[in-house]
Amino acid sequence: MRLHTEVTLSIFRTATGQMCEAMRTFSDTTCGRHTTRELEKEAEARVRQDTRKNPNAQPDRRRKIVKFNTLNTYKYHALPYYPDYVVRSATTDNYTTQVVS
Repeated sequence: MRLHTEVTLSIFRTATGQMCEAMRTFSDTTCGRHTTRELEKEAEARVRQDTRKNPNAQPDRRRKIVKFNTLNTYKYHALPYYPDYVVRSATTDNYTTQVVS
């Protein structure tokens, strides 16, 4: 069984804090300077889905602008709380979340 010490948890907290700050800086500076668009495969998949939903409509086939949205996901939001979770529940390699019947 792998255990964390106060030192490793302190390093973990510092690292997650620095990573969150770096992601916010990246989002604020770099992402604002560039326009990103859907990949061709993504645009084709969107058109197919729109066509299935409404066969009579003409879907927009142009590649849409995609915004950097990682900061608005639960996984990113929960990142600073991972060290506290490890303290409460131990490391995540000790159990499975697989549904057992």
